[in-house]
Amino acid sequence: MEYIIGLDCGGTKTEAFAYNVKTGEEVASAISGFGNLVVDYDLGMSHITSSIVSIFELLEESHCKGIVLGIAGVDAGGLKEKVSNDLMIIHPTIYIFNDGQLAHFSILKGRDGICVTAGTGSVVLGLHQHKWYRVGGWGHLFGDEGSAYWIAKQAIKLALSDEDNSFQPSDLTLAIFKFFDVKDVFSMTKRLYTLSKTDIASLTTVIAQMSEEGNQEATLLLKQAGIQLGIAVEQMLRKSKLSKESLEIGLNGSVIEKNAQVFSSFQNYLGDSDINVAYCHKQSSCAKGAYYYYKMRELEGLPWDMQ
Repeated sequence: MEYIIGLDCGGTKTEAFAYNVKTGEEVASAISGFGNLVVDYDLGMSHITSSIVSIFELLEESHCKGIVLGIAGVDAGGLKEKVSNDLMIIHPTIYIFNDGQLAHFSILKGRDGICVTAGTGSVVLGLHQHKWYRVGGWGHLFGDEGSAYWIAKQAIKLALSDEDNSFQPSDLTLAIFKFFDVKDVFSMTKRLYTLSKTDIASLTTVIAQMSEEGNQEATLLLKQAGIQLGIAVEQMLRKSKLSKESLEIGLNGSVIEKNAQVFSSFQNYLGDSDINVAYCHKQSSCAKGAYYYYKMRELEGLPWDMQ
């Protein structure tokens, strides 16, 4: 049995799956630590290689057709070339994408369209006639609109606005204080500057809960996030020339996949823009993008072992 390995290399874990190249059936898996090489290259690479080796311990190594990786931040600073060179000792056929591209292959199964990723951060990727397009994904300092971090930041700014306008703290502001275990905006800001973006983004779970309980401020924040993601799709359509009449959009990330308010607002925004959309939901690990990438090349008659 010939198989292909896909790896989704994230900030908390590395998921490796082997797929039968004829059927797409998952035939082996391995989970390791984080695979974000921007954070710690050596440790992240050790997690990636150990996941691959674990697959080879389960399946005949000579039957592996190749390895496809999705790694956050891999497009920057020659990192892709370095990763490829380092992994060549494990297998001669290596394909490296950023994590959003692998999600695109997985959710849209190699077809043209748009993949909206909104988790801790956000990015919108489009694929049209073999060409990639990108909107957003500029990180939490300069972008990531519609992401969990962006939602949390907007909520924190509302709390600061309460103080600047001499308003009594709102229910949302008090919930933020409770979440960060502080008593006022001064201790809150002091604490926030000691936290990671993931820690700050986790405030969005409280905002979502308050929205479910009827808090209007929280609900508005979630609706605004959906609108921001919808605007990014409009920008992508202008950039990529993908058709508005028949557009597939893949949904990736906890904010857009699991938050009903965000998705509803996103959907309504695009509906008002006369875009005919078919939404595609993630059905398995993004690592399965490796299999769909393989099938896409096979369908188009492209040699698998050539970049």
